[in-house]
Amino acid sequence: MRHATASSPRAARLKRRPRRGAIYAVVLLTATAVSIVGLSAVVASRHIARRLNDSHDFAAARRNALSGLDYAIFRIANDANWRNTLQGASWTITM
Repeated sequence: MRHATASSPRAARLKRRPRRGAIYAVVLLTATAVSIVGLSAVVASRHIARRLNDSHDFAAARRNALSGLDYAIFRIANDANWRNTLQGASWTITM
């Protein structure tokens, strides 16, 4: 029976074999890190989009409130007897 010597191809293969697992682990860790970074970017972009939408809703609510105030001021300015005219009146807003 012949044993593998240090210069034989079989001995070289036996020495390299443990490195395959290390390379696999490095590739796996790198893929995991890239996935985490990608998912973090998606979550951040959704958060930014939600904040922009909330900002738009806030601006629309502010415009509607100012419009309502302008309308109330207009009604009061054009009716000298507004305290009696508008008493118990219910106003409806249609959008």
